[in-house]
Amino acid sequence: MTIKIDGITLNPDMVWEERFVTQSLVQNVRRTLGGIAVISNAELSKGEPITLSATEVNGRLIGILKKSVVDQLRARADVVDAQYVFEYNGELLTVMFRPPAIEMTPLLARTVYGPNDLMRGQIRLLTV
Repeated sequence: MTIKIDGITLNPDMVWEERFVTQSLVQNVRRTLGGIAVISNAELSKGEPITLSATEVNGRLIGILKKSVVDQLRARADVVDAQYVFEYNGELLTVMFRPPAIEMTPLLARTVYGPNDLMRGQIRLLTV
């Protein structure tokens, strides 16, 4: 399996949290002054959240990333309105980072971190 953002290869064990949760429809319900429900439905073609997690599952760390990879992602997340190609196991989507875009924590606390230090946390994207 392959996971990439703008050609940056991520750990293939990262978990896409909403992979089987998001829906393709959006619904808006509002009430008139008389209390009647006015329901609007539409197909959702963009704006689906994607949260990639490097976390602990059953006592085992999965999806962890090197700091050098996190730094490359942070540089892209800092570009305003930038869109990137997200590849997930052959599926290609156009995404942008959604705030807070990257929340990563080093596995080991240090005063100085090197490019090979390992990190876990989340990367947040939005389909566009």
